[in-house]
Amino acid sequence: MCYVEGGVCIVSVDFLSVPVANSDRKIGTLPNGMKPLGSTAADQTGSDEVAYIAPLRYRGDSSIYGQLMVKNSGKISVYVSHGGRSYAYYYGQLVFPGTRS
Repeated sequence: MCYVEGGVCIVSVDFLSVPVANSDRKIGTLPNGMKPLGSTAADQTGSDEVAYIAPLRYRGDSSIYGQLMVKNSGKISVYVSHGGRSYAYYYGQLVFPGTRS
């Protein structure tokens, strides 16, 4: 879920299942042309770099972890240490400033 209020973006996930571990997996995009504040275009930097990042936690096992990321393009993605249907308990939240592009 992505919520925008007064220039503040909140991306929240709960009971997230990620099919493949150890790879960048897209789970969504920011709505209506929103971009992270201070972002740069991919053609300026040569790549779509991560603008903001927060930890993903796993219910029941502290050795399983991940990252929740928002990239300069507005893409929301995750990277986790364990994937598949049996790992459906990731949760996390990322709060960051956003702007219309």
